[in-house]
Amino acid sequence: MKKLFLSGIAFMTLSVVVAQNQATLSQVGTQQTSQQSQAGSHLNSVVTQGTGTNTTINAYNTASTIQIGTYQTAEINQRNLAVDNTALLFQHGNNNLATSIQQTNTSFNNKAYLNQYGDSNNETRITQSNNSFNNKATIDMGGDGPTGIYPAGWTPVYGGTAIIEQSNNSHDNIARIGQSGNGHDGRIYQTGSVGNSDAYIDQFPSGLANTALIRQTNQVSGTARVIQNQFSFGGSNGNNVAEVSQGSGSADVSGGNYTIVIQENANNISRNEQVGTNNFASINQAGNGNILEGLGGDPVARQIGSGNQLYITQNSVGGAGNIAHVSQMGTSNKAVITQTSN
Repeated sequence: MKKLFLSGIAFMTLSVVVAQNQATLSQVGTQQTSQQSQAGSHLNSVVTQGTGTNTTINAYNTASTIQIGTYQTAEINQRNLAVDNTALLFQHGNNNLATSIQQTNTSFNNKAYLNQYGDSNNETRITQSNNSFNNKATIDMGGDGPTGIYPAGWTPVYGGTAIIEQSNNSHDNIARIGQSGNGHDGRIYQTGSVGNSDAYIDQFPSGLANTALIRQTNQVSGTARVIQNQFSFGGSNGNNVAEVSQGSGSADVSGGNYTIVIQENANNISRNEQVGTNNFASINQAGNGNILEGLGGDPVARQIGSGNQLYITQNSVGGAGNIAHVSQMGTSNKAVITQTSN
C-alpha cells in the first residue's frame, strides 16, 4: 500500500512539471492593447489582433508577450491591412519550439521586436510580406538589440535559428538579426520585386560555426550587411559562413545595391553574387584560411552587369593563406583585391 501511495505522489509531481499553460487572445478593432505573461514549462501563447479579412484596417494595435521557462511556443498575428502596429515578444529560457510574429498582407508602418535569451531555440520568425512596406523587424538572441555598437552586457547564447521574411512586392523595409554566441543560423529574405530595403545580420561577440544568409532578388537600392566574429569572446576559431545574393536572373530589374561582409578569425567562408547595374560589394576577411566563393557550389564569386564595383581585403596573420576567386561580366566594372600576410 505504501508503494502505491508513493507512486501516486510521483505521478502528481510529474503532472505539475509538464503541465502546459495556454493563453489565446483575439481582439478586433483599432487601438487595441494586449499583454500576456507566462512562466513555467511547455508554455503556449497566441495573440490575434484584427478581423482576419482583407477589408477592415487593423491599426494602432500593440501586443506584448513575455514567457519565462522552457519549451515555449508563442505567436502574435497583426495581419491584413495592418497599419502602425507594434508587436513585442520576449522569451527567457531554453528549447523554445516555435516563435513567430506576422504582420502581412498589405501592411505598413509596423514594428516587430523579438528577443530571446536562452539556448537551443528551434525557429524564431518574423514575416512582413505581400505588398507590405515601411516595416521594421528585429530579432535578438543574447542581448538587447543591434544598435550598431553592441553594449558590454551582451552574453553568449547557443544554437538559435532566426528568420525574417519581407517579400513579394514589399519595399522600404528594414530587417535586423543580432545573435551572440555559437551555432546560430540567421536568415533574411527580401525577395520578389522588393526595393529600398535593408538587411543586417550581426553575429558577435561569437565563437564559431554561425551561418548567415541574406537573399535580395529583384532588388533596387538595397543594402545587405553581415558581420561575424568582431569583438569575439575568447577562444574564437571562426568557421562561420556568410552568404549574400543580390539581384536576379535579369540584370535589368536590379541595381544600386550594396553588399558588406566582415569576418574575423580563421576558416570563414563568404559566398557572394550580385546581378544588375551600379552595384557595390565589400568583402573583408581577417584571419587564416578564409575563402571567398560563389553560390550553390560555384567556386567563383560573381558580379554580372555593368558599372559594378568589388573590393576584397584578406589579411592573413601567419597561418594558412586566404583564397579569393572572383568573376565580373559586363562593362565598366571595377575589382580591387588586396591580400596581405603578417
